[in-house]
Amino acid sequence: MKAQRNIEFEDWYRGSYSRVFAAVHVMCGDSATAEDATHTAFVRALEKWPSIREMDSPTGWAVQVAVNASKRSFLRRAKGRRLERRVHSTTSVTDNYVDHELWDQVRALPEKQKLAIVFRYVEDLSQREIATILQVAPGTAGATLNHARSSLRASTQLERDSS
Repeated sequence: MKAQRNIEFEDWYRGSYSRVFAAVHVMCGDSATAEDATHTAFVRALEKWPSIREMDSPTGWAVQVAVNASKRSFLRRAKGRRLERRVHSTTSVTDNYVDHELWDQVRALPEKQKLAIVFRYVEDLSQREIATILQVAPGTAGATLNHARSSLRASTQLERDSS
């Protein structure tokens, strides 16, 4: 059945929100994630409303967008938990190193540079793996590592010069 072509967004939103939310909530099992994902779907629908309302099932489209958004949300949180575990485990690993001053300098780096150093030299990850975790291109991961190493060399040289 074709959707009503002249339906206004507000009317469709009021009539469809609870159905989209319920479908996503059943899929992901978390009401906060389902609500965020449902809002994301309706924001995208509003942005594209002239073409969305022409679809056979705008509500079906919204459910699919919301389900995809909830999946991305879970993946981001899982990745965040993995990063957090790695960073926290790094603290205990660095305690075994003799050069505590160097690790203090690493901790002072900007966040992405610090993570790149830890992933490369503590976790022994490749540039490609680092790029995936940081969600950047491999070349950007390499440049981030180079900037971090340059910053560490410069701060180490400053310490030597001041001694």
